[in-house]
Amino acid sequence: MKHKVLSLLAAAGLAASLLLAGAGASLAHDTASPMFTMDKAPAVPAGVTAPGSPSYGLFSCQVGLSTGQCYDPYQMRAAYGIDQLIAAGFDGSGRTIVIIDAFQDPNIEAQLAYYATFYGLPAMNAGPGSPSFSIVAPDGLTAKARWRAVMQVGVLHKSAQWGEATYENEYVKDGGIWKIRKLHAYFTYYVDYYKGWDQGGDPPPPPIKDFPPDQPPTVDYQLYPDIFIPPYHYKNPVTGK
Repeated sequence: MKHKVLSLLAAAGLAASLLLAGAGASLAHDTASPMFTMDKAPAVPAGVTAPGSPSYGLFSCQVGLSTGQCYDPYQMRAAYGIDQLIAAGFDGSGRTIVIIDAFQDPNIEAQLAYYATFYGLPAMNAGPGSPSFSIVAPDGLTAKARWRAVMQVGVLHKSAQWGEATYENEYVKDGGIWKIRKLHAYFTYYVDYYKGWDQGGDPPPPPIKDFPPDQPPTVDYQLYPDIFIPPYHYKNPVTGK
C-alpha cells in the first residue's frame, strides 16, 4: 500500500497545484465554486483505472460541466505513462515529497486526510509501513527558508558582474504579518561580466554603508574559483538530520 500511495503522489507531483487544488476542492465541494462541484456520476474517463474508494467521484471540471479543465491523479498517471513505470518496478518507494506552503495552511493535514480517503489511499501516520506526513514549524508563527539569488550587478560605465548568493533566512509572524527575522547571505561567486568565468573571480562586494551587518561572519570561506556550499540552518523534517 505504501508503494501505491507513493506512486500515485509521484504522478500528482507533476502538478503540485493540482494535488492541493483537488484536496481543497474535496473539502469545499458544498461551497459556491462551480469549477469544483462534485459530479457523482459513476463514469470514469477512458484509460483511467478507477480507485477502490466508495467516495470517489468526478468533479464538474473533469467532465466538461464547468469553466476550465482539471484532471485528477489517476488521469495524470495514465496520461504520462506512470502505470508503465510502476509495472517496470519504479513504484516511488523510499521517496520523500515536499510541498512548500508559504502561508502555513491550518487545514492542510485535514485536507490531506480527506484527499487520501477520497482517492482510496492509505491513511497518513497510521503506523509502521504507512506513509508519513510532517509539518515544519506547526506553531504557524516561525519559518526558515533557503533561497538563491542569481544576479547581474553593475555601475554605469564602470563595471558589470555576475554574482550568486545563497540566503539562509528566518521569518516570524508578527501581528498576522510575515516578517524577516534574520537575513543571512553567503556570496559564493562574483565574476567580471566581460572577462567571463575562465578569468577567475572578483572579490565580494563591501557592506552597504547605510545598512551594515549587525553580526560578524559565521563561516570563513573563499569565493569562486574556490568551491563553497553554504550549510543548511535547519534539519530535514523527515530524517531529522
